[in-house]
Amino acid sequence: MRLKLHGVSGPYAGETFEIGEEPIIIGRNPSAAHIVLPINALAVSGKHVAVWLDKKRNVCMVEDFSTNGTFKVSGERIPKDQPIAFSEGERFYLGNVNCVFEVQIEDLWATIEKEKVVQTVVKERQDEFYDGMSNASIVSSRYRGLTGQFRRFVARIIDRFF
Repeated sequence: MRLKLHGVSGPYAGETFEIGEEPIIIGRNPSAAHIVLPINALAVSGKHVAVWLDKKRNVCMVEDFSTNGTFKVSGERIPKDQPIAFSEGERFYLGNVNCVFEVQIEDLWATIEKEKVVQTVVKERQDEFYDGMSNASIVSSRYRGLTGQFRRFVARIIDRFF
């Protein structure tokens, strides 16, 4: 399992952080936090929240240490100093809705299996594509790279299965 924390809004919107079993602290204090928010983010404490991967349960753990609170996007406040489990896709915000993070849990085995399926399908379709072409045509086609038609075909396969 691999845990990622994705910034949805706020100073880290669009950025993704890998999180391990060791807690990562988010807050405004650069000497206490790993992910440091700007000093003018007044709703965020110096050491606001800890986030880590619980590998035994395959969940993200979030523990609030703040004054202004950490909330699920539903508005439910996370109890202070009590770790709470978050699942894939769940979001939380710090102090106010201006700083939202999303939990992304990636199952490495599932990712590897998807990759194998895509590679197999692409290989089969590539063989079909080149079937019946002369060796000179194949070499010429491979030399120029994949044709636009084949690229579009691969994109359709990926969209269909994933």
